[in-house]
Amino acid sequence: MPFKLRTPGGERTITSLFTIFWGGVFCWVGVGSWGKDVVGNAGGLLLTFGALVIGAGVLLWFRVGWVRWPTVVLLGLLAAPFAWGLVTKGFSVWQLVALGGLGWLGWDVFRQFSPRALTDAAALENAGTKPMISLALLLRRSRYLDASGLARYCEAAWGGQYRVLEEGRSAPPTKDDPEPRWVGGRSPFLFVWSPSGLFVVYNR
Repeated sequence: MPFKLRTPGGERTITSLFTIFWGGVFCWVGVGSWGKDVVGNAGGLLLTFGALVIGAGVLLWFRVGWVRWPTVVLLGLLAAPFAWGLVTKGFSVWQLVALGGLGWLGWDVFRQFSPRALTDAAALENAGTKPMISLALLLRRSRYLDASGLARYCEAAWGGQYRVLEEGRSAPPTKDDPEPRWVGGRSPFLFVWSPSGLFVVYNR
């Protein structure tokens, strides 16, 4: 798969960033404990593992599918000492948080970067379509909104002149108007045709 500078998209972006973050944390701990007698060679080991996790996070950002399993294994190896500490030394909040964070991240990498998930994401991009986005505005009380009022709001926000379709009248074909600006429907269900796309407004 070719390298792409844009974000992986959706939860994959967050997962990649968290992977890089955890790698940076272990690198920082490894550098801070380098050469200390308390931890022996653990500082160098943590630094090495942290650098590998950072590299894996960068490759995940570019949607490199084969790095999925190595990342899960690395995160599992880093989580193992925390699990062992909980078993042998008793309960510790920070060890439990670290274990839970690494475990969740490993599962998320396994799920979000599976071949099927990457294939579905690529298919959406190639088709030029994206899932519908819904926005909700919660008000303390209901507000009256009709097609004429919505048309004025659209003009104030986006510019241009928006026509109001009469109730029961169908909208003209969009191919006849390269930049359609129409508002129709009846409260609570209204719709807006604009050059940016079709918007459905549910005022309840």
